[in-house]
Amino acid sequence: MVVKIPLAVLLFAAGCVALVSALELLGRGERKGASPGALRAIHRVAGYAFAALLVALVALGVRRLSVTGDQIPLRAVFHVVLALGVVALLLIKVVVTRFYRQLLRLAPALGLSLFVLTLVVVAITAGFEAATGR
Repeated sequence: MVVKIPLAVLLFAAGCVALVSALELLGRGERKGASPGALRAIHRVAGYAFAALLVALVALGVRRLSVTGDQIPLRAVFHVVLALGVVALLLIKVVVTRFYRQLLRLAPALGLSLFVLTLVVVAITAGFEAATGR
């Protein structure tokens, strides 16, 4: 459990960086600042970090779930369902951006949804455990 909270915080931080870089890129207009190429690179690196951290957290979660048995708390059920939603959204976003370029207009909505769902998962699990010490 001690490992999952810092990884979840890093996952959320990577999501924040990806979100801010995408928002800056898409909504910046003619303002001066980082170049579009640099913002794309930042978004890509943050996205890869997000995906790697998510894979690690899913592996830890599956391991923990496998030893829990059939009596899991309701909070854990919510966590699993929401985490599956995060994984599904990430996979859809990757598929759209890599293989279905004609649907690229959906990428910002997918990214925002991914960020919000990640925030919810982190808040109800890592936030609860950090606050209660359990």
